[in-house]
Amino acid sequence: MMITLWQAQNAATAIPFDRRGNIGLHHLALRVGSADALASLAAELEKRDDVTIEFAPEALGESGLSHMMCHIPGNIRLE
Repeated sequence: MMITLWQAQNAATAIPFDRRGNIGLHHLALRVGSADALASLAAELEKRDDVTIEFAPEALGESGLSHMMCHIPGNIRLE
């Protein structure tokens, strides 16, 4: 699988996506190899000025899995 994300030519004039007001991608979910990998990724994302953490790694119901949600540039929600 290949996913291509495009960066806006001018971030200052780009129009961010509004998931509640526009038709389009609600969020993109990616799988990492382990809970440690997820924790490491979360720590790296927290350092970035262009990423907003919606919630830190937490249990995904009673599935035994963990997940987190953040907003990356373009206001795309990434799980």
